[in-house]
Amino acid sequence: FVYLPNVITIKDEINNKHTHKHHIDVASFGSLRILKNQCYQAICAMEMANRLGKKLKFHITTDVGMNSYDINTTSPVLKNLEELFRNSKHKLVEHKWLENDDFQKFIRHMDIGMQLSYTESFNIVSADFVNAGVPIVVSDAITWMPFLFKTSTTDYEKTISRMMLIYKFRKSLLLIMWMKSNLKRYNKLAKSKWHRFMDYLK
Repeated sequence: FVYLPNVITIKDEINNKHTHKHHIDVASFGSLRILKNQCYQAICAMEMANRLGKKLKFHITTDVGMNSYDINTTSPVLKNLEELFRNSKHKLVEHKWLENDDFQKFIRHMDIGMQLSYTESFNIVSADFVNAGVPIVVSDAITWMPFLFKTSTTDYEKTISRMMLIYKFRKSLLLIMWMKSNLKRYNKLAKSKWHRFMDYLK
């Protein structure tokens, strides 16, 4: 068996969808699994919204990674999220999965993304946010992202502080280009590994 890295099509578009509003859109898209750490992310996002004096809209995907559950049951992660937001001034927004082009257009309307997974091999959702020009806060498991965008998967105050920093500078072209530069560097290394493997097969 051989493990080969993901290769991503990188777009050079710049996101300009940010407008002034009375709520914040934070997204943690992807499979609802314990190791994805969505409930912790939601708690941190709620507190960030409280400190900013805004209502939170926390966006998730509800039809990915649930095939392992019985048709009459719901993901325990989803149940926990729904209970967390029940009777709250904040809102949990559930989405169906979109084709990639539509997904990248949609996430341009987000303020920031979150992917604080305990473990990852690559994380395509983070690459989609980078491609869409939307800053995203991640864990150390997503190794290719710049250090400024990384934070703890367990330290509540550290995570909120990093989220508020990224939210404050979410329109910064410098930060967006920094993310894209790291993704391009990763992509170059990934292609090199693929070329070496293909040469080995000849």
